[in-house]
Amino acid sequence: MLFSMKKIIATVFIVIACLSAGLICFKVVRARRQKAVQAQRKTAYREAMRPFQRDLSLAMARADVEDYLLRRKVQYGPSEGGSYFVQIGEEPGDSLVCDRWSVYVALDFKSATLSKIHIQKIGHCL
Repeated sequence: MLFSMKKIIATVFIVIACLSAGLICFKVVRARRQKAVQAQRKTAYREAMRPFQRDLSLAMARADVEDYLLRRKVQYGPSEGGSYFVQIGEEPGDSLVCDRWSVYVALDFKSATLSKIHIQKIGHCL
């Protein structure tokens, strides 16, 4: 009886160890895959921002930026702070408590002149 109890305990221990190792490997592979996907997204976002950086110069008048966007039929939305946002992508939420995040090329203005061109993600979590 004692011998079979040792076998059962050893078997349970081995099964638990194997399941734990498998779970750790799964998490490592998943994290690597997520990093690779995020790196691809960042590259795509930089590529989407490049024409704005090339064609628009800092200190350019807001009216000239608006003209540029209208001539190229770029859809954009203003914010309360006066920045313009051009949507270039969307990212899935990271968990059950986070919605999808919209990704934009943000055109920031100070005193009616273009001050910064950058990527901005907007979303929310509970």
